[in-house]
Amino acid sequence: MARVWVPKDRNVRHHIILRRRARQSRKHAQATRLRIWSAIWLVLTVVVVVVPLAILLGGAVIVYADAVEGLPTPVETTFLDSEGITRLIDSTGATTLFRVSDPLGDRREWTRLDTLPAGDRRDADGGKTRISWT
Repeated sequence: MARVWVPKDRNVRHHIILRRRARQSRKHAQATRLRIWSAIWLVLTVVVVVVPLAILLGGAVIVYADAVEGLPTPVETTFLDSEGITRLIDSTGATTLFRVSDPLGDRREWTRLDTLPAGDRRDADGGKTRISWT
């Protein structure tokens, strides 16, 4: 068994107790500094990275929502009385910039995918149909 030195003088014991308390105080101060610096880095990261990204994404959502607000749904565009002509107009709506005539005119009609031949069906749905090579 190891022998432990125990000071008999009161001043020496008092000095050891003071050193122990100072060591504990330094450890506590170091832990507090670590928590403070961690919090500072976390706040800086949020301010420098997260906030600008949130502003960018929020702005993109607002711009997109504003851009598509007045657009009709795809089904509604089928039944518009366009006389088979597509017009590109300026922002005021008064000047026609470009005009394209639809070759089918008013003879557009919906066609079910299952009525199309296999090759046309694959082209019509963007190649999503499974191809069987057997």
